[in-house]
Amino acid sequence: MKKISELTPAERDDYVCRQSIAVLQVCGYDMPEDVALDYLLDSESVPGYRFDLLDCVFNCIAFTLQHKRDDAEAKEAMENLLQEAGAEHVHRLTDHLFRIAESAARDELETIVC
Repeated sequence: MKKISELTPAERDDYVCRQSIAVLQVCGYDMPEDVALDYLLDSESVPGYRFDLLDCVFNCIAFTLQHKRDDAEAKEAMENLLQEAGAEHVHRLTDHLFRIAESAARDELETIVC
């Protein structure tokens, strides 16, 4: 897989979108990829889905790739954002986000979870 520094903006955006969706799905949230992509790309929301949490995870991953930070302060901020969003599975979500952050600190992309 490419290094973060080698990604085009479009590739980075695609990765952040797909990884955000995959993290939510793996952590037990009902978030169909097509519904989530419609929301992320066109702001089309559908009742019954946690788009607030999708936004939160998306922002955490985007920040991580942009700043390549894997420090306690960044991780605490991600955890706080998830708690403020009312995430039910904070520990599962942070496990995935922290792995993404650890890879990003090495300028690497974490494989999209499935």
